[in-house]
Amino acid sequence: MIDWLLQHEASLRLSVFVGLFVLLALAQWWRPRRQTQGQTPRRLTNLALVIIDTLLLRLVLPLLAFDLALQMQRNDVGLLNSLPPLAGIVVGMLALDMMIYWQHRLMHVVPWLWRLHRMHHADTEFDVTTAVRFHPFEIVLSMVIKLGAIAALGVPAVAVLLFEVILNAASLFNHTNLRLSPGVERVLRWFIVTPDMHRIPPSAPPRGRPTTPCWWVCMSFGARRINRCWRCCSIRSGRRRQMFAQRRPIAPADRHRRLAGQTRLTIAAVKYFNLFHAIQIHNRLTMHAGKAL
Repeated sequence: MIDWLLQHEASLRLSVFVGLFVLLALAQWWRPRRQTQGQTPRRLTNLALVIIDTLLLRLVLPLLAFDLALQMQRNDVGLLNSLPPLAGIVVGMLALDMMIYWQHRLMHVVPWLWRLHRMHHADTEFDVTTAVRFHPFEIVLSMVIKLGAIAALGVPAVAVLLFEVILNAASLFNHTNLRLSPGVERVLRWFIVTPDMHRIPPSAPPRGRPTTPCWWVCMSFGARRINRCWRCCSIRSGRRRQMFAQRRPIAPADRHRRLAGQTRLTIAAVKYFNLFHAIQIHNRLTMHAGKAL
């Protein structure tokens, strides 16, 4: 089985990516979370980035993650390659998953990393093509970090292959513009990051802790528990604010409250201006009276 995976690595990646992409594209067309129209140019731009990112990786880096892991495994180099095969695969996948998790957190915290990563968040809509919308330099940097982790730990080649296939599949799914039933949504959130969960911005952190958005875990094993463990995601029904939330009409009661608040601010501003103007007049009269004396 392991030998078959290693021999058919390229075809396995491509078939899973294309098959799942087409399946999710049809699913979001059949049951959309939000109705979108005229999105063809945006989607073509996102898909073009896949080609650009792939070509740049091949041109810039002599080895990619799977290639490096395979070379280290053949030479029996690395900590995880010395473990039993199954243990090395499981530990390697979990280690890469946690590495990508913290990499994503840093993308939102470090200013120059955010300048690269915000290209992903700058998409005007949220669908399956958003999953492949990344800055080419971010893709190269992510691969360099992954290469460093593989070189340091000696992650088995099968672990790298399975991790990257599951990573791409999870990313495609949690960016899909797909409406799930409430029951399915509640169950899935305990195991993977669903599209609605991914659209939710991070909740306010506890006092004294920095705001660190991290509402995405790549493979999402126990996604809800992991996010709560790091105190970066708290989902409360009824208080969900979505990153790509559709604008809703303001209720009449809210409109009246806003109008009353604006009126009070206007009256306070007029009173303050009148008081300030009266003080100025008083100061001028006092100064003229002093000169007369």
